[in-house]
This record gives sequence, C-alpha cells and structure tokens, in this order.
Amino acid sequence: SENQEEIKNINISFIDFEKYFDEIDIVIRKLKGKSQEINKYEKRIIDKYDKLKEEFSKIKREIKVPNIQADDYVKYTKKLDLTETQLKELDKLVIVKKDLQQNLVKSLTALQNLWHKEFEIIQNEINHINANQNSIRINVDFKGDKNNFENYLKTKLTGSNIRGSKIQEIASTYSDLINIYFDLYKDKSQLKNILPDNQLYIFITYFEKNISALLTYRIPDKFDIIYKGRPLQEHSLGQRASALIIFLLTLKDSDLIIIDQPEDDLDNQTIYNDVIKILKDLKNSTQFIFATHNPNIPVLGDCELVISCNYSTDKIEISAGGIDNEAIRNDIVNIMEGGEEAFNNRKRIYELWTQ
Repeated sequence: SENQEEIKNINISFIDFEKYFDEIDIVIRKLKGKSQEINKYEKRIIDKYDKLKEEFSKIKREIKVPNIQADDYVKYTKKLDLTETQLKELDKLVIVKKDLQQNLVKSLTALQNLWHKEFEIIQNEINHINANQNSIRINVDFKGDKNNFENYLKTKLTGSNIRGSKIQEIASTYSDLINIYFDLYKDKSQLKNILPDNQLYIFITYFEKNISALLTYRIPDKFDIIYKGRPLQEHSLGQRASALIIFLLTLKDSDLIIIDQPEDDLDNQTIYNDVIKILKDLKNSTQFIFATHNPNIPVLGDCELVISCNYSTDKIEISAGGIDNEAIRNDIVNIMEGGEEAFNNRKRIYELWTQ
C-alpha cells in the first residue's frame, strides 16, 4: 500500500517486456529469412566468380601468360593506352625521318653534281694547258685516287676488325661514300655481296658514327703527268725537274717567270737542248729572270741584262749590263767559268778531244 504507484509502473514495464519478448520469435524468423536471401545472393556471386575464374584460366592458357592476374587488367590497359600514344608519335617521327632522308638524298646528289662541275672546270683548264704546250701532257681521272679513298676508309674503320682486303673491295666497288650511303638507304645489295652479316652490322655502326665526315669526304682526282711518253714518276729526278721547268716556260700563263738555280737539278745538256731553245722562242713575249751559276743560260740564251754580284768587305757590289758589255763578259768568265785561264784550258782540252 505504501508503494502502489511504483508497483503499478513495474507491472506496466513487465507487461511491455513480455510483449517485446514475444516479438523476438517474429524478429528471428525475419532475420532467418533475410539471412537465407543473403546466402542466395552470395551463392549467385560465388557461382559467377567461379565461372569467370574458369574463363580467365582458359584465357591464360590460350595466351600462355602464367603469372597474369585479374587485377593487372587496369594496369595493362593504361599501359596499352600509353603504348598506343607512343606508337602514334613514332609514326609521326617515321614520317619526319623519311622526309629528312629524302632531303638528304637530294642534297647529296646536288653535292655530287657540284663535285663534277668542279672537275669539269679543272678538266677545261688542263685541256687548255695541254693545247698550249707540247712538252708534257696532264691526264686527270675524276675521283680516281682510289688509294686515298681506301686509306681514308681504313682510318674511319679502325678497330672494326674488318679486313683490309674487304675495305679495298669496298673502295674499288663504289665511286664514293655517298653511293655507299645510297646503298645502305635502299637494300644494301652491293655491301651484302662484300661483307658477311656480322661485319655488315659493324660497318653500318661505324658508318653512322662518322656519317657527317664520311658523306662530305671527296675522293681526290687522280692526276698523271706524261713526259716523253712515260709517266713523270718513272723519270729520274733531273728529268722530272726538266719536265716541270719546260712546262712552266711553255705554259704561257704569265708574262713574268722567275727561276732560281735550275742547274741544281738539270745537266748542261738538258739546259742547252731544252731550256735554252725554249727561252729563245719565248723571250720576246715573256720576261724571264734566272738566278744561276750556269753560263749557258745568259750566254747561249742571249740574255738582255746580266746582273753580277761580288761580295767583299761586308758589301755586295753589283754590276749590270748586256752580254755585249765587256765588264759583264769578264764577270761571266771569271765567276761562271772559273776565270779566263780555266776557260782557255777547257777549250784547249775540248779541242784535243775532238781531234
């Protein structure tokens, strides 16, 4: 009786408790239903996963990539996109490279034409020289110095282990290094006939490494000087000097010719038979100046002006005049002939020899 109000509230709470407790069964049944529904969805997902897993394993077996994972798909897709972008850039670079190669081929062809025009100028000058004198003949062969070509190739291929015989064959096969580049640019057909595959790869590597120097190298023209029917190098040093002096004298390329002591390389017979005769023919149209100790040149050459030099007491005394001048004649006899006595003795001996 003292706690009726509290007891009443307690009873109400117990009634609510019983009510909620009775509802537990209903909630449990609903939870079990939902659990079964979730299990059904889980099974469907697992079945789908197993099916995809088997399909993926089949794809792996077909493409033979054993370590690929399903998670790699995104990564490789991004990589594929990047690769495709790079390929497009490479395609653009290929087009640019092709244009550059075509322009280079045009420029190299133009360079070859310029080289040939240069040769034509040289050839015309040589034809002019050959037409204006008969003492020697000059022949020129366009880019004919194959020895220079071969030696140049050897220096650029140092360390390549390509044999000298192969380099010699390359030098004899191609007219210049530009034509070698043209062969490389096309199908390498001629080089393949000379070099095996491993050496061809090495040759291309060295060629690309030195391409700027190689493509601008001009094989020198080959010059042959013919004197008395034979190449100049087959003659003695004296004969070569004689040929060159005669060439200069008959070239008619200048109104003034200065020659220093030609007797150093020429004998008296050559001076008289060749040089003096030409001097007499040309002296009216060309000014000749000789520094010489050989009397044949001023005397037999009918020199217009002789300048003799005498050194004494730290002074050089100079006398000048024509060979008709008695003082000049005395200087010629004293300086060039060794004096009148020596001159007369030689004259007497020569007369005895001819008797």
